[in-house]
Amino acid sequence: MIPAECDVPQRPGWFYHEEQNGRVKTPNQLFEIYLKSVGRGASMNLGLAPMPSGTLHENDVKSLKAFGKRSKKLSVPI
Repeated sequence: MIPAECDVPQRPGWFYHEEQNGRVKTPNQLFEIYLKSVGRGASMNLGLAPMPSGTLHENDVKSLKAFGKRSKKLSVPI
Protein backbone atom coordinates (compact mmCIF):
# COMPACT_ATOMS: atom_id res chain seq x y z
CA MET A 1 0.00 0.00 0.00
CA ILE A 2 1.33 3.44 -0.91
CA PRO A 3 0.49 6.35 1.41
CA ALA A 4 -1.57 9.17 -0.10
CA GLU A 5 0.23 12.39 -0.97
CA CYS A 6 -1.13 15.83 -1.76
CA ASP A 7 1.28 17.74 -4.03
CA VAL A 8 0.47 21.43 -4.25
CA PRO A 9 2.54 24.43 -5.40
CA GLN A 10 2.70 27.61 -3.29
CA ARG A 11 2.30 29.64 -6.51
CA PRO A 12 0.04 29.11 -9.56
CA GLY A 13 2.70 26.83 -11.04
CA TRP A 14 5.72 24.83 -9.97
CA PHE A 15 8.38 27.35 -11.01
CA TYR A 16 9.17 30.95 -10.07
CA HIS A 17 7.77 33.64 -12.33
CA GLU A 18 8.10 37.26 -11.25
CA GLU A 19 4.61 38.12 -12.49
CA GLN A 20 3.18 35.66 -9.92
CA ASN A 21 4.67 37.40 -6.87
CA GLY A 22 1.21 38.64 -5.87
CA ARG A 23 -0.46 35.27 -6.46
CA VAL A 24 1.01 33.03 -3.75
CA LYS A 25 -1.44 30.97 -1.73
CA THR A 26 -2.72 32.72 1.36
CA PRO A 27 -2.25 31.29 4.85
CA ASN A 28 -5.97 30.44 4.87
CA GLN A 29 -5.69 28.56 1.57
CA LEU A 30 -2.65 26.64 2.85
CA PHE A 31 -4.43 25.77 6.09
CA GLU A 32 -7.49 24.50 4.24
CA ILE A 33 -5.30 22.34 2.00
CA TYR A 34 -3.50 21.07 5.12
CA LEU A 35 -6.78 20.08 6.80
CA LYS A 36 -8.08 18.39 3.65
CA SER A 37 -4.87 16.42 3.08
CA VAL A 38 -3.15 15.71 6.38
CA GLY A 39 -6.49 15.74 8.17
CA ARG A 40 -7.57 12.87 5.95
CA GLY A 41 -4.40 10.85 6.40
CA ALA A 42 -2.32 12.06 3.45
CA SER A 43 1.04 13.81 3.38
CA MET A 44 1.11 17.42 2.22
CA ASN A 45 3.98 18.17 -0.14
CA LEU A 46 4.12 21.93 -0.58
CA GLY A 47 6.17 22.95 -3.60
CA LEU A 48 8.17 26.14 -3.11
CA ALA A 49 9.65 28.03 -6.06
CA PRO A 50 12.83 29.95 -5.27
CA MET A 51 13.83 33.01 -7.26
CA PRO A 52 16.92 32.74 -9.52
CA SER A 53 18.97 33.97 -6.53
CA GLY A 54 18.02 30.78 -4.67
CA THR A 55 15.88 32.54 -2.04
CA LEU A 56 12.13 32.72 -1.65
CA HIS A 57 10.27 35.92 -2.48
CA GLU A 58 9.12 37.91 0.55
CA ASN A 59 5.44 37.20 -0.29
CA ASP A 60 6.06 33.45 -0.14
CA VAL A 61 7.90 33.78 3.18
CA LYS A 62 5.19 36.02 4.66
CA SER A 63 2.45 33.55 3.69
CA LEU A 64 4.37 30.56 5.03
CA LYS A 65 5.13 32.26 8.36
CA ALA A 66 1.48 33.20 8.86
CA PHE A 67 0.42 29.64 7.97
CA GLY A 68 2.84 28.30 10.58
CA LYS A 69 1.59 30.72 13.24
CA ARG A 70 -2.04 29.84 12.52
CA SER A 71 -1.29 26.13 12.75
CA LYS A 72 0.56 26.54 16.04
CA LYS A 73 -2.18 28.74 17.48
CA LEU A 74 -4.73 25.99 16.87
CA SER A 75 -2.35 23.30 18.14
CA VAL A 76 -2.15 21.66 14.72
CA PRO A 77 1.30 20.15 14.25
CA ILE A 78 2.96 20.61 10.88
